[in-house]
Amino acid sequence: MSDESLWNDKSKVFETPSSIIEYRAANIAHTVDDYISKVDGNFKNYTIFMDHFDLGNNGPYPDYKEATKFWGYITPPETNDYYFGTQSDDGSQGYIIVNDSKIQIVDQFKIHGTEFKTDNNKMHLEKGKYYPIYLEYSNWGGDGEFRLLYKNTKFNINNDQAGGTTVPAEWFRPSSNTNPGEVSTATFESTAVKGIPFPEQTNTYYLAFKAENEMGGVREGIYGPFLVDKTMPTGTFTINPSTGTNGNVTITLNASDEHSGVRRIRKSEGDWVNEESNSYTVTENRTYSFEVEDNAGNVAILECPVSNIDNSIIRTGLFLNNKFSEQSNISIVKGFNLNLAIEITNFESKEIKLEMNDYDGFIDISNIEVYASEDLKNPNRDANINVSGKTITITNLPIDNNQYIVVLKAKAVEINTENLSNSIKIDGNMRIEKHLVNVVELPELE
Repeated sequence: MSDESLWNDKSKVFETPSSIIEYRAANIAHTVDDYISKVDGNFKNYTIFMDHFDLGNNGPYPDYKEATKFWGYITPPETNDYYFGTQSDDGSQGYIIVNDSKIQIVDQFKIHGTEFKTDNNKMHLEKGKYYPIYLEYSNWGGDGEFRLLYKNTKFNINNDQAGGTTVPAEWFRPSSNTNPGEVSTATFESTAVKGIPFPEQTNTYYLAFKAENEMGGVREGIYGPFLVDKTMPTGTFTINPSTGTNGNVTITLNASDEHSGVRRIRKSEGDWVNEESNSYTVTENRTYSFEVEDNAGNVAILECPVSNIDNSIIRTGLFLNNKFSEQSNISIVKGFNLNLAIEITNFESKEIKLEMNDYDGFIDISNIEVYASEDLKNPNRDANINVSGKTITITNLPIDNNQYIVVLKAKAVEINTENLSNSIKIDGNMRIEKHLVNVVELPELE
């Protein structure tokens, strides 16, 4: 059809459909050879979209002309508001069906130079859903261009594509419907996806179809495989160090998903990492939440408790006149008593477990008491104190306190020739503090 004016009339342009109905790649051709070639005197197109280049003026195909319909489905990767427009040379027209409503992208089916057009209609599209899309493109010859762009906000003005992003090829899905290509006036308004409910169970499925068009043509085949993944991803945690520490702890999350695979992970409120495994450093005892998302969009929340960080401070000394006096090297006269004291600060647990060495018969320990920081005059009578061998366990401590003084009444019973070293550990913490105690004779008085 050589009459230029007729190329503005869709009824004339599509009056005689081609017998060729084919699938085309939805990516953008960047060169003429990527887009089209001539085989046995007939044009062969390879992609739906193309950058702007010269096809016929000074290009390789002075007899090039084109009028094409494209139809199928579009499925965005994220739920959001979308605005679409076309950059074309010459004409373009298209729409997307959203919730049974045909929302127009643009209607610019006429001869013109390369330009961007949009109706700036908002479409709220949801991740994982398939929306019928129909596009038309025509070119009377010469230069050519056809691109579909989108934004999540309105385009500034009708002929300004600023901020627009080319719709990626992976957003598109084909249709088995051949009607738009076989009937000149037909478009694509398929609602077929509503009639194919997939099972809810996680598995791999295939779809068999058989369709007959208005011309009596029959097509049948099998699509698939389609993966339905309703199973949450899982994960395991490794904590290092796993025993008591007064430093930071590293949590390593190893996520897995046997169906669609792990897409990304993160510590809650943190940044996503597109990996199956990642490590996180934490500084305090509490339960940490993590999120694992698989490639089907299932998000599992996993929790990892950390309770082995000990920021307590241990000091040893004496308890004199209801005050703690820090001393690490103490002498006791044989036959006399002293109140040995252990001060514990920044202690988060409500149970103290002291592991103490023997004094090997040189010192007897008795009358164990515990004081809370707010009252050093009166021992805490609610605390339960249990002695088993070398271990002293104190429970039922005040819930609003984190500083305690444990007082041990020590009686010197035997003189020692070397320092008695009493190593003290709290709840298995490997930070050891020591009482160095000497039992000495009463000095002779002159």
